[in-house]
Amino acid sequence: MRKYNKETGWKTLRKGLKKVNIGQDVWRIGRSTNKKGKLHQVIYGPDDREYHLYGEEVQRMFGQVNRDGNKADQAKVKVYILTEILDKRENWCFDLRNKPKDGKLKVVYNNGTVKNIEFDGVWKSVKMNRYHEIHPVGYRII
Repeated sequence: MRKYNKETGWKTLRKGLKKVNIGQDVWRIGRSTNKKGKLHQVIYGPDDREYHLYGEEVQRMFGQVNRDGNKADQAKVKVYILTEILDKRENWCFDLRNKPKDGKLKVVYNNGTVKNIEFDGVWKSVKMNRYHEIHPVGYRII
């Protein structure tokens, strides 16, 4: 999977993988392939544990294609890891039309950022810098 350089200690990615950073951990996602007529993709955890995605789950990850043919969008993969691997999907609501009561929420944004907010009935985007704004895609009640 990863190559280790004894002199520098750097670990390099195998061809076709994309890297996703979550905190101090490095996750990797492979290219999508057809396996028995279904789309298939593998996410590798920081401990090299494998998480297999099939069909619609793979299509939700599509974004820009890199030179090795990997179509995964790192931000979408990060959201998937945070809400489905490190947590349970049933804890999260991705339909923002279903507004919760005012109060504390954990919100995941379109770039994979997670923030605790005080919800007041209105979904607000967060300005990261002059040019970039992130938008909520899901929430969970704290």
